[in-house]
Amino acid sequence: MKLLLVADSYPPEICAVSSLMNELALSLVDRGHKISVLTCKPQNRVKEGTEHNYSLVSNENNVTVIRVPIPKIHANSLVKRGINTVLLPSVLYSRTPKTIRYDNYDGIIVYSPPVSLGLAAKKIAVLNDAPMILMLRDIFPQNAIDLGILKSKLVIKYFEHVERKLYEASDYILAQSYENRQFLCERKQLDEGKVGVLYNWVDSSKYYRNETTNFRDKFRLDGKKVCVFAGTIGPSQGLEKLLSVARLVGDNDVLFLFVGNGREKDNLMKKAKSMQLTNVRFEDYVEPDEYPSLLKSVQLGLVSLSENNHTPIVPGKLLGYMAAGIPIMAFLNKESTDTMRIIDESGCGEYVTDGDIDTFSKKMRVMLSDDDLRITMGNNGRKYVETSFSVVNAAEEVERAIIKVRTS
Repeated sequence: MKLLLVADSYPPEICAVSSLMNELALSLVDRGHKISVLTCKPQNRVKEGTEHNYSLVSNENNVTVIRVPIPKIHANSLVKRGINTVLLPSVLYSRTPKTIRYDNYDGIIVYSPPVSLGLAAKKIAVLNDAPMILMLRDIFPQNAIDLGILKSKLVIKYFEHVERKLYEASDYILAQSYENRQFLCERKQLDEGKVGVLYNWVDSSKYYRNETTNFRDKFRLDGKKVCVFAGTIGPSQGLEKLLSVARLVGDNDVLFLFVGNGREKDNLMKKAKSMQLTNVRFEDYVEPDEYPSLLKSVQLGLVSLSENNHTPIVPGKLLGYMAAGIPIMAFLNKESTDTMRIIDESGCGEYVTDGDIDTFSKKMRVMLSDDDLRITMGNNGRKYVETSFSVVNAAEEVERAIIKVRTS
């Protein structure tokens, strides 16, 4: 099949979306499909010093990549971000070459968020008389409402309108979890036959390769038992809880390492400084090729969700930790029953759901003091993710969704 993948990020941008779409594209190529990716020109999430003058169309590992210049949709200013998100569909569509818009595609697969991206993808789907499959990874605007990011009734009403249009435009929706599917069918009243489930995925083979970077040396980690949080540092994570754990644990040989960027990073760094925490360190994003080496350099992977985020979610970083064979400690919200099930079934770690700092700290101390327990949990996680969350499974699910729509 000839397929077009649409997403706001693709390498060399450094973020979860970029890695996921790259892995999916390459897996679909391996399965004999002709793949194009329509994405945005890299903006601020690239390695410092990386050249920004990318070609509009290029061939990368047998994937045709189209990078369109758009307004900045990951700006720190919420107002600017909102305006640019509104403009995104028309800008992306108008700046996409006509030869790309119409190329006899058999299917259009669009990644959301941003919620407005699918509206541009739908125009392309109509031109090609092709089904549009929506890979819905976040339920917006509900998550932003829960977190207090969106407060204006007018703005909320507008984005809920866009959300409805996106669901109506989609021929099939792949929710991120069974919780998400239930939410969409019950709260958004979508037809159950229109909504399937596709968990995030991970290419576990990357974690078996030789280390590209020695992060024990690069980040000066020797002599430390390192607990890492790697990913976006934003309002949905509620990372202040981890700072409280760091203060309570307080061991000289334990280091809390935050690797990534995001709107809340500066605030979190200021808070760590005001708390006089000496066992907390912040580093910038590492490149995707280096990420497996980073995880191999630590003892524990940290997951944290804000208690205000009531939309169900399975954090993407969970699967990376599992693929790397490191155990997990997680702060989850009570709606994250799918994530709890994954941790329980796999035996890959521990979690708390009520923000209990004391209980979290006690469980963490037990894990850090028992090397055999960490090895067992890490091996459990690796085996589980290879069986349940491989990129091959994801590619097969995408194929099934397209065939389902085309033959219905």
